[in-house]
Amino acid sequence: MRRFQALPADLRISALIAFVVALGFGVIAPALPLLAAEFGVGSAVVGAAISAFAVVRLATAVVNSRFVQRFGERRVIAWGLWLQGVTMIVASFAPDFTLLITLRAIGGMGSSAFTIAAMSLVLRTAPPDARGSGISTFQLGFMLGAIAGPAAGGVLADVNPRLPFLLYGATLLVAAAISQLKLSHGVPPPPASPHAADSPSAAAGALPRGTYVRAFAAALIASFTVGWLFYGLRNSTILVFATEELGGSGTFIGVAMLGTAVTQVISVRAFGRWGDVRGRRPAMITAGVLGGVAVALLCLPAGEAVFLASMAL
Repeated sequence: MRRFQALPADLRISALIAFVVALGFGVIAPALPLLAAEFGVGSAVVGAAISAFAVVRLATAVVNSRFVQRFGERRVIAWGLWLQGVTMIVASFAPDFTLLITLRAIGGMGSSAFTIAAMSLVLRTAPPDARGSGISTFQLGFMLGAIAGPAAGGVLADVNPRLPFLLYGATLLVAAAISQLKLSHGVPPPPASPHAADSPSAAAGALPRGTYVRAFAAALIASFTVGWLFYGLRNSTILVFATEELGGSGTFIGVAMLGTAVTQVISVRAFGRWGDVRGRRPAMITAGVLGGVAVALLCLPAGEAVFLASMAL
């Protein structure tokens, strides 16, 4: 708790906003395959709903980064959350799955704006020798929201698969209000700690340009893999697998995603600190190995216990 209080105020508020955003995002995940079944569409269309959201995020990333540079993180965070919130509320009343996909895609622009602006704010306000810890605190907000979201979303989806979208939109609007009321208009970069020169981040300043390029390429590849596996595959194909192959209910899917969130919460601060002390490479390699093992478990004979173990790992 003392470490959390020592972080800049904007970073702590960003972690709170991330919690609210993840709460809503986790709520809708168990509802997508059930809502697709209600509209009579197949698993490929569920994947399209996920992909449309991601494609728009990708397509608008550069323009949103320029908005951050021109208007500042606070304004971009707020408008991104407002856009997402409104589209999700409208999506809860969509008469067909095509309109729902369209609204999810439009919401992807707001999601891109929030993600880029929030990460910019975290990196700008975190001390240079504690950026891993700062990012892990921000991610912890997401993961705590992910714990509450899927469990509630699974129960709501069993009642009516439209309810999670309505709740998601409401939580995004709450997050938008928090960002406008609590985030400062601008914070100068923090001074370096007396020990910053001994950290891996500071030591990187002496590295040749080629090393920077290779490190950046490795980060891009790792980010692509994480996005494909943990956000794309897990939230579409794997959940459809749980529904169609295992006969899982919305509540079961919610419990499975809860297991994922719990393991993330347990490990995220340790990995953030590990990255600050030992460097980024060991954490990235460990994450890749664990993700590969988790997917390999799904190749075993279908069973609820194996599925839950894969999601947790």
